[in-house]
Amino acid sequence: MYKMKGFSEMRERVSRDILILALVVVYLLGFFFFVYERNALKDYSTGATLEVNGTEVFERKVDLPSLRPGEDFEYKVKFKSRAADDYDIGIEFKEVGESTLKDFVNVEICYGEEVYVHTLCEMLDENKKVNFVCALGEEPAQITIRFSMPEEVGNEAQGTVADFDVLLSTNIVK
Repeated sequence: MYKMKGFSEMRERVSRDILILALVVVYLLGFFFFVYERNALKDYSTGATLEVNGTEVFERKVDLPSLRPGEDFEYKVKFKSRAADDYDIGIEFKEVGESTLKDFVNVEICYGEEVYVHTLCEMLDENKKVNFVCALGEEPAQITIRFSMPEEVGNEAQGTVADFDVLLSTNIVK
């Protein structure tokens, strides 16, 4: 039987190249699987606690007291996460019923040095959403929502009501 001398060398080179290529593919698959699993194991859930005028409450529903001119009332929302990442925290107000008090109440939303001041009417009617980028980790992020009624408001605010929800959302910043 006649054999070509170069054919066996070529077959060895092709076999070696295929083996090297297979090892590289296995290595890359292992690397991507490791990175994927490492990210999948992070706990991205956020926990939120709510304080009303310094007292932690366990209900997520709290009512504004009867605000009088010159008074304020605040909520402190603390977000914490087990995964140290940046989160976009959104605060939005949605009207769910009659809201005649909204013309007389100011809303101040604070996170660190960032402060946003709007009237409750602006927050409800214009569907304003306030966003903060927070680095969550060991220390929780604290956002303060303060409701106040200016001193110059008179009797026109008596008997008015506001029925709304405050929606809080968190998303991972990528």
